Amino acid sequence: MTSVLRERKHNIKRAVSWTIVEYGTDDQWISVYPYGQKAIRGKTVECTVKIFNHSDVPKTFVVEPSPQWIQCYPAIAPVVIAPRAEGEQTFKIKVSKQAPAGVSLLLVNIKFDTGFT
Repeated sequence: MTSVLRERKHNIKRAVSWTIVEYGTDDQWISVYPYGQKAIRGKTVECTVKIFNHSDVPKTFVVEPSPQWIQCYPAIAPVVIAPRAEGEQTFKIKVSKQAPAGVSLLLVNIKFDTGFT
């Protein structure tokens, strides 16, 4: 079983651009909580971006919500996360009075090491 897992890790390393395979295989290493919420035009809500650092060293992750119809505070935030630990940053989000009704997505850019993910 160990040799199969080593071979799997080797094959994944060849397929993804990450030096640490877990960044390419863990689809939850970045998440936003709550997953969904109701927001009223002109009002403010909060959301928290959670990041798991799969590295063996502390890393600084720069979190930048990519708003459409919203204003975020802070607009961009560095988060230092210990090795193999989770860190988070909470944002206050004010929804524009001109925001269209319906479902909208909050996109978040995360930058560390060489660029945005």
